[in-house]
Parts: sequence; structure tokens; C-alpha cells
Amino acid sequence: MRGFALIWVMGISTAWSCTNATQDREDGAHLDEAESAILQCGLGLCARGSHAERYSCSGSCGSCAGGPNQTDCEPDTSSFNACGLGCPVGLHVTSYSFTGLCNTSSFPDTGDNQTSCASNAGNAFQTCGVGCPAGYHATSFGFSGLCDTSAFPDTSDNQSSCEINAGSSFQACDIGCPSGYHVTSYDRTGACDTSDFPDLDNNRSSCDANSGSSFTTCGIGCPSPYHLVNTSFRGSCNVATSTSVSHNQTLCSL
Repeated sequence: MRGFALIWVMGISTAWSCTNATQDREDGAHLDEAESAILQCGLGLCARGSHAERYSCSGSCGSCAGGPNQTDCEPDTSSFNACGLGCPVGLHVTSYSFTGLCNTSSFPDTGDNQTSCASNAGNAFQTCGVGCPAGYHATSFGFSGLCDTSAFPDTSDNQSSCEINAGSSFQACDIGCPSGYHVTSYDRTGACDTSDFPDLDNNRSSCDANSGSSFTTCGIGCPSPYHLVNTSFRGSCNVATSTSVSHNQTLCSL
């Protein structure tokens, strides 16, 4: 009888230990999930390296009479959706949209309030806005409904096609070239227009890498460590098609 009682007690103890261990694992899983997201009072005040994923109402943050009063902050990844318009440094905007999760008022409008962000990586990508992030140059501008932020948008260009600054040469929608490259000529192309009513001045630069013992660049002056040898004139180095200058290019040498 005593043996049976001892076995019964040991069985109960073992079952309790297994149940308790299972509960600990479940609690740990819930804790890990909670730690990945930070809920804080206020709207859009997330720490560096995180973004606002949604707004909500919490009694612990005060009255909800005026609308949401709490932000769900999630860690930044290579791509994510964030409340608000714009992305952190190192990421670019791929589209804007509207979602009820990002409403900040009890009587919200339907204007865009969410941004889709992606990391600045790879050889090429498209981003909302006119211009590209550091390390990339624009090859063309265009219009996309995904990049509209207004309920009554116009049709002006609002998207850029970007390529990485690499290789011995490339063409960029800009007057001037990024660091490490020099301008060999200017020209005009409709792909680099940003207005419905553009002027006729040049809007694209042909860029060559700063390499070799010497090269000729548009403009007066040379990038380091090259020095100016002489200056001269070339028609393709004119920025404005309606004007001309006596000298507009430089021979540079080490």
C-alpha cells in the first residue's frame, strides 16, 4: 500500500513538473514575441532602428477621445511598412498607401499615411521622389500612382530609377557627376525631365571614372589629386543650350 502511495505521489510530481516546464516554454515564447515589439504611449515616437507599424488606443496611455494614443514600434528590417511618409536613412520609399492601422484621428481622411520601405541595396531600384540616395544616380524620372501622396494628385514626375555608382562610365540625370567621376559632356533627354513644362537646357551628364594619367573634364578645375594643365572650349560642355562661354573644359593631369 505504501509502495502504491509513493508511486502515485511521484507520478503527480512528475506530471506537475512537465506541465510547469511546458508553461515556462510558452511564457518564454510570449516574452520573446513581446520583446520584438515595443508599445509606447504617444504617436510615432519610436527609437532609432525601429518604426511605427500601427497606432492604437490604450487606457493606460490616457483618454482615447481624440483618437489613438499608443504606437506599436517594430524593429527595422530590409523591407517593411511604416506609418507616416518617408523612410529611415539607408532605405528608400517604394510606395505610399492608406491604412486604417495608421490613422491618428477619430475622424481620419483617406490621404496616404503609410510608407513601404526597402533597403538601398543591389545594382538598381526605383524609389518615390525625384533623386536617388547616396551611392546611386538617377537614370530617368517618371510618374507612378504608387508614389502619389494626395487625394488630388497631378501628373508631375514623382519616381526615380536609380543605378549604383560603379563601372568606368555611366550617364546620370543631373548636372555634375558623383565623387570619383568627372563630366565628359552634357546633353538633354526627356527621360530626365521632371516637369510637365520643361525648359530646353541640358539635364544629363556623361560621367567617366577619375583614372589614368590625364583626362579632360567639363568645367574649370580638376578633382584631387589631378592638377589643371589648360582650359578650352567644347560645345558639349555647355550646360545652357542658349548661351556660350569662351572656356568650359579642363585638361587634368597627375
